[in-house]
Amino acid sequence: MIWFTSDLHLGHANIIKYCNRPFPDVHFMDKFLIDNWNELVCSEDTVYCLGDFSFMADKYVERLNGHIVLIKGNHDKNRYDSLFKEVHLNYSLEINNIKFYLTHMPIEKDRLYKKGILPDFNALNNYDYILSGHVHELWKTKGKHINVGVDVRDFKPISINQILELIQGT
Repeated sequence: MIWFTSDLHLGHANIIKYCNRPFPDVHFMDKFLIDNWNELVCSEDTVYCLGDFSFMADKYVERLNGHIVLIKGNHDKNRYDSLFKEVHLNYSLEINNIKFYLTHMPIEKDRLYKKGILPDFNALNNYDYILSGHVHELWKTKGKHINVGVDVRDFKPISINQILELIQGT
């Protein structure tokens, strides 16, 4: 099975208030996210984490089921790259003849980007759907973008089957 997620921010206490997450503290949040992940993901599954996994990835990777492919986010540190099955800045997948572009930050022409961090705007034309995170609870879908972040996905990874059902419903 293939899964997608983003913006776990494991170990990041301030994310609770920044995103109004319903957790009393970071330890409860971490346990909740890890338990949700492991209830769904089997050891042979692949999980594409579209960024902002954790500032301290070494404390969490071994506690999670599956093979984790990290699509780097703005909070992911290079020193932890070796902990993941693969690490990319963005990634392309084709499933059921649908072309997906995986990136941490949505690709929006009207968005202001930090200097030197411009996305590949060609992806808007070259892919059927863009899976991203970064926007936390702002939206679930927007145009051809699908937000796979935990803040809009009940704090759980979303499966490729759920993504395909979502697409068929649009």
